[in-house]
Amino acid sequence: MAWVPKGNPYTIFDGIPAASWHNVNHGGSLDINVAPHRQQQPTHGFRVIKNFEDKRSGIKYKAGMQGQLKEVDEKRQLGCVYIAGVTEQGSNTHRWVPLSCIEKGKQWETDMNNWRIEVQLPGHHNFDKRSWVNGSLPDTTVLGKTITRFLTAIRESPPATVPLKFVEFMEKLHIAVATNRIVAGIKTAGLYEILSSGRPFSVRDLVSASRYHIKDTQSSRDGGVYLRYHKTGSQVGYHWKSRSSYGYVGHSRDFAKRNAAHKSNYISIYGDLTRNSEVLHMIALCVLPDTIDSGLYYLVEQMFICMLGTYRPELLDRQSQHPSMVAFMEPARFLYDLSKEVFRITGWQGMLQRGADSCGIQFGANCRSPIFEYASKSEKFLFIREDMDIKEGNSTVPMAYYRRSNEDVITGPREKTPVVVTKIVENRKWKTFMIIWARITRNKTIGLDAPPPKSPYQLVFEVRKDGSAHPHAWARLPKIGPFTNWNQANSWAVRVEWEHPLGSGKWRGMYIQSGHAFELADPHVPGSLKSYVKGIAFLQWLTGSEPNHRHAWIPRICGEAHVLQCKKDMVNQIFTFQNQDPIIMLPGDVRTNDAMKALMMKSEYGLRVDVPYGDFGGAVVGQRKYCDTCCLIQGYFHGGDFPDRSCVQVKGNDRLCTTCAYLGRPCCSWTPGLPSLRTAAWSRLSPDQNQLVQKTLSILVRLPLARIPPELQSFTQQFRSIDDVNEEDDGSDHQDSEDEGEEDVDEEEEEVEDDYEFEHE
Repeated sequence: MAWVPKGNPYTIFDGIPAASWHNVNHGGSLDINVAPHRQQQPTHGFRVIKNFEDKRSGIKYKAGMQGQLKEVDEKRQLGCVYIAGVTEQGSNTHRWVPLSCIEKGKQWETDMNNWRIEVQLPGHHNFDKRSWVNGSLPDTTVLGKTITRFLTAIRESPPATVPLKFVEFMEKLHIAVATNRIVAGIKTAGLYEILSSGRPFSVRDLVSASRYHIKDTQSSRDGGVYLRYHKTGSQVGYHWKSRSSYGYVGHSRDFAKRNAAHKSNYISIYGDLTRNSEVLHMIALCVLPDTIDSGLYYLVEQMFICMLGTYRPELLDRQSQHPSMVAFMEPARFLYDLSKEVFRITGWQGMLQRGADSCGIQFGANCRSPIFEYASKSEKFLFIREDMDIKEGNSTVPMAYYRRSNEDVITGPREKTPVVVTKIVENRKWKTFMIIWARITRNKTIGLDAPPPKSPYQLVFEVRKDGSAHPHAWARLPKIGPFTNWNQANSWAVRVEWEHPLGSGKWRGMYIQSGHAFELADPHVPGSLKSYVKGIAFLQWLTGSEPNHRHAWIPRICGEAHVLQCKKDMVNQIFTFQNQDPIIMLPGDVRTNDAMKALMMKSEYGLRVDVPYGDFGGAVVGQRKYCDTCCLIQGYFHGGDFPDRSCVQVKGNDRLCTTCAYLGRPCCSWTPGLPSLRTAAWSRLSPDQNQLVQKTLSILVRLPLARIPPELQSFTQQFRSIDDVNEEDDGSDHQDSEDEGEEDVDEEEEEVEDDYEFEHE
């Protein structure tokens, strides 16, 4: 039976009034609109509730998979479903599945901006406070103790995702010297007596005592950290409460200039508060020299936000679901919890924490956490992770996709995609460890192979959660390697996506991959390729995972990527943001010789393995004298630390050359039908020979550079923005150091020049 909407007649003629039939009998027409049984069923969300396999298509459905339920056949008890990455097969994107295996959800809301957002971040943070109370106290008042202990706590217990630039600054900071400088700045502002007394104080007390009242461009040319007190009128806009008072802490190297900037900032929501305040006072809290490192400006601003309690209440409310604040919540809650522990130690009473009756201010207005803003450009990334399964053959692969929360735009004559820079500490010094970027060259087809100038782009990391190798892996390691987690180093890839033509809704993509190199991280450990080391170390940093190896030559990248995981509930159409789930790192043990030989002997590889040196077992192509690896790796002999520049047998071992030993293999392979690259360069190979060369290269030498087939380009996607930094907070407070964090990628390249070859071959 055909589907009929609820409440509709079952035939196209049911329910037509007699008057209409009378009209037809006299030559008129009958307007029956669309027949009920031909109307399209509404789409619903759905979830798979138990594992099952579709024998016809070979698709294996797992409990928890979600998608769209397009149609229901009640008679056959089947539903026509679509699951991204799973049900697509050729031109067919939908599949019929038993209704007993799925849960039907709400009617589908096409615009994801209308989906509800929920936030599930951790409860109270716990800290090891033993190191917080070490060291001398330059100032023994409650204010001095609070400053010293707060700075110490930030240095000893920093958030895992705090920018490395700030961590480096804190490691160089002398706490006692910084405390004295901050105390001196508070005295200059005229607020030391009030803040150090240990007694409750109000905003009226601060305004009355302050020596710096910033009212116009001539008020003060000094800089430092300031407080702004607002009292709103009856008309204040959607984001603020009318007839209410707010406190806001900021920093500037020029108080007067900043005061003017707040008024003129029509982009930010805070600018709305400024323009719609009936009462506004701006005073200096701490005057700082213009010559000091700007890191101290950010640090003191952060300290006063916590000491005065001026975070917006939505950030600290564990039940808050404010979509535009998701990116700011975890930093604010971490620092709020940390400062509470500091204040418990020192006896600091706070200001807004005591309530409006005591302090004279009802709400805080700060959204950002300043120490997270003291960052290089490459560190100001928030990645949103979304997990899904993709179909591969007759099975599915669990994937995690990390996408920047905001697009960027390519500018300048030497175009470069986004930079991701990671660092390590080596011999007690900071050192750049790994950079991921891609240069967009002029010979690219504009818009088709790479983002055109002034085009927005997205940066995406694709991670296979099961540790299997990604076909377009950044590391480009060969399939055979000496460590049990070798494939996991190859389990992630980097893609840049851009809309082309702009505004069309059609997107294109390109992969960024390492220029394959053969240097060892440890010359005493065969096969410890730097690309393997970086593949594992970066994956740990991106996923926030703990290492599962005992190799000292794989460093721990400092900090973690700033990531929020978005879980999509398609049944109820809800986005839930949380800290990311762990991705298990596989053991990194050294494979035994027998395990390596078994891997090399896999039937699909077709290699002739574990035979005497030089034994091809049959006629060879051309004049080959090298083993399979050496005949394919000749072009790389000029680089790396290969012990020899040719295929040389290891003394005392009749089955191994020095090159294969360098790569951590127990034996060579001698496949007679494989031509060398030199033969390939000088003679025309048959299609079968060329296919064999490419296949063996990926097994023994390196994965090929990615080429996305044209049929997989020009795809569509839908995004929902969770935050707009410019709108939610006043970006003018952070313009002082806007250029400080711009890395010169060319300089960084010189330190890690082995890594990068991003052009398509």
